[in-house]
Amino acid sequence: MKKLIALLLAFILIFTVCGCSGKQNTGNDNGKDSVSSDNSSVTTGTGSESGSSEDGTSSKSESSSKNESSSKNESSSKNESSSTTQSGTGTTDDKDEKGVTFAIFSDAHIGASDGHAANLQKAVTWANANKDLDFIYFLGDNVNSGQDKWLEKFNSIASGFNKPYYTQRGNHDGNLFDRNVFIEYEDIAIVSFYANSISFSANKDCKYWNESTGSLNLGFAPAVIQEDLTWIENTLKKCSGKRVIFACHYAIADTAGFTQNIPSKLSAKETGYSAVDFGREKILELAKKYNVELYFNGHEHNYSSPTGVAGTMTDFSLGDFGGGGTYAVVTVKSKSVTVKICDINSGKVRKTINYTFKLGVAK
Repeated sequence: MKKLIALLLAFILIFTVCGCSGKQNTGNDNGKDSVSSDNSSVTTGTGSESGSSEDGTSSKSESSSKNESSSKNESSSKNESSSTTQSGTGTTDDKDEKGVTFAIFSDAHIGASDGHAANLQKAVTWANANKDLDFIYFLGDNVNSGQDKWLEKFNSIASGFNKPYYTQRGNHDGNLFDRNVFIEYEDIAIVSFYANSISFSANKDCKYWNESTGSLNLGFAPAVIQEDLTWIENTLKKCSGKRVIFACHYAIADTAGFTQNIPSKLSAKETGYSAVDFGREKILELAKKYNVELYFNGHEHNYSSPTGVAGTMTDFSLGDFGGGGTYAVVTVKSKSVTVKICDINSGKVRKTINYTFKLGVAK
């Protein structure tokens, strides 16, 4: 009997030890799986983060959010067949960032026709439905002539935007809009300046001489005068740490024979009269000094791809969306810029251009 009781107690003891040991192993296995899964997700997201994010939220939640964002971006990239890489240096590793997204419209020309007003209304409807859009910018010639009634018409439609919008002056606007505009939005700075049309004299040796008419082609050109150049540089000094963009109604490209763009300066020898400085060289000098990345203009009523003539900047000439042309949607992130050229009538993306930058902030 004693042997039977001893065997029974031994059996109970062995069963108890084995049972407890099994539960502990199960707990350790689950713990290892959980930690490994979390660390793997975080490492994939940033390559260096540990257990928790800076704002106190769990790394698992942050990783989940990043993975969802990455999936959306990859899907968007696959759907955008017209996407191309134009220029830039370095690699883009900011795909998980939201960035700042804004739309740029030019040459609304309200008052030119009923269709121009209708296209502005289309822009309002589109922008209000676009949740990713942070603000809207108008590059000038917002009205067709500098009359108060057209300003009132423009404002009556543009006031329908459910997000901020900004305007600058074009040659059709008279004095209805601000001459120079400075916008700061998060890490973005837009420095927008005006160019006056100035007249000048030259002889047939000038590159702007028109042989077919036997006269100087147009005889005037846009110029950024010293007062505005001083304002531009003083404003750029405020942009430390910002991604800086230039905007002007006129193109910075120096297109020979078409002096509606801001041209290169002419020496007295080139004109046969007095030297003429249109401010182009100074604009390009400031762009290089302060790391200005992009230049947007309107006026020409025709979209043109980046020409590269702006030196360190990438320049875009946008079409007249008021007349049924194009507009741009720009997304700026820490290491990249995406510019989508869109059609105002169909809303379709005509072209997507991607840039990557190693250095993208003003000194």
